[in-house]
Amino acid sequence: MPKFSQINQIKISLFIVLVSLFVIYYIETTIEPQKIAISDINFLDINKPVKIEGKMKNQQLLPQGHLIFRLKQDSSTIQAIMFSINKTIPSNKIIAYGKLKSYNRSLQLQVNKIKKLN
Repeated sequence: MPKFSQINQIKISLFIVLVSLFVIYYIETTIEPQKIAISDINFLDINKPVKIEGKMKNQQLLPQGHLIFRLKQDSSTIQAIMFSINKTIPSNKIIAYGKLKSYNRSLQLQVNKIKKLN
C-alpha cells in the first residue's frame, strides 16, 4: 500500500475541513428554527436560532434604519431589534426569525426576517 506524502495528507485534511464547513453552513441556513414561547426563553437560549410568533408593539424606526420593537405573546414580551430594515414596517401579528442575544443584562431578539400573519 503506497504511503501518502505529507503534502497529500494536508490537502486531504483541508478538503475534508472545507466540505465540513460547507455542510454546517448549509444546515444552519436551511433548517427551520425552533418555535419558542417568550415565557420559555432563558439565558441558556443565547445564540440559538428561534422563531417567535406574537404581536409587534411600540415600534420605533431609528434614523440608521434599525427597527426596535417589543414582541408580545399573551402576557410575556421581549425586546427585539432588526438591523437595516428597508421595507414597510409590518403591524399586528408576525413571526419573527432571529437569534437570542444578551443586551444590557437582558435578553433581546435580533431579528433577521419577519413574516406577517393574517
